[in-house]
Amino acid sequence: MSTEPVDLPDPALMWSRWAAFSAALACLGVRDVWWIDEAGAHLDDHGGSAAHLVLGEDGGALCYGWDRDGSDTGDHSPPIDLCAGAPDWAPFEHLGALAAQELLGWVVWFAPGTGWRRVGYPAGVDDGRAGLLGLVGGDRRALSELLQVQTDWAGYDPADEAGVAALTAAGERFLASAARGSVDSAALQGLFAARGDGAPAVDVAAGLAVAARAGLVAGT
Repeated sequence: MSTEPVDLPDPALMWSRWAAFSAALACLGVRDVWWIDEAGAHLDDHGGSAAHLVLGEDGGALCYGWDRDGSDTGDHSPPIDLCAGAPDWAPFEHLGALAAQELLGWVVWFAPGTGWRRVGYPAGVDDGRAGLLGLVGGDRRALSELLQVQTDWAGYDPADEAGVAALTAAGERFLASAARGSVDSAALQGLFAARGDGAPAVDVAAGLAVAARAGLVAGT
């Protein structure tokens, strides 16, 4: 079956953003929305949609997931073999189990020199990946997702345009440090520098541990 190119950034950048969200939420004790473990990077919106990013050997990567509202591929008739053409190291047994439950909407893979690719779909079929992967694939959406850790999860409401600008600048600096692999305590503290009344406690050490596990701290 033929494959088609997929418009996503380099997996290292996607990983750094995924890990940045994970580290920021870990500072607030939230570890089951964006997180990193030995199997890769994960997202669960607790509403039926999920995405996963796995880094393979030789610079390869694999990303798979399901969008409850946008994945037409999971229950398409005739079935679409979303794993056709995937690298040999892909977790085919796990992907097959998800597909059997109609919980697999896309499988995309990256190889140096060829970029991201996926199996071809019938005309008009949407795999739904844009809704979730756009959060780590687009600059503006990545920044917005990170800032929501402050505004939605930590309850910070900037009082004026200066507050918004300061929060935005802190988010940009943190994402940049994640991309460089230079996250440190100061970077995390800067992200949470502005606090609202009744804001939850911030555990910078917990966030830094997540960043280190993901390789975003110098020397890790």
